[in-house]
Amino acid sequence: MILMFPSAPDLYLDISDRIEQKIESLLCHRSQLGPEVADWVRTWDAENGTKIGVAYAEACRVIRLVDN
Repeated sequence: MILMFPSAPDLYLDISDRIEQKIESLLCHRSQLGPEVADWVRTWDAENGTKIGVAYAEACRVIRLVDN
C-alpha cells in the first residue's frame, strides 16, 4: 500500500513525463480545485524532484501489510 502526501515519505517516484497529465486530471475536479492547483503541483513536485535528481517527483510512504 502506498500513502500519498505523507509527513515522512520514504519513496519518490519520477513523474516528470506525466506532470501535465496529473495537472489535467486534477483540473477535472472543478468543484473542488481551482486553476491555482497547477502552480501548487508544479512547485511541490519540483521540490520532491530535487530529492532524487529529476524534474518532478511524487512523494509517497510505503506501508507493508503482513498477513499473520
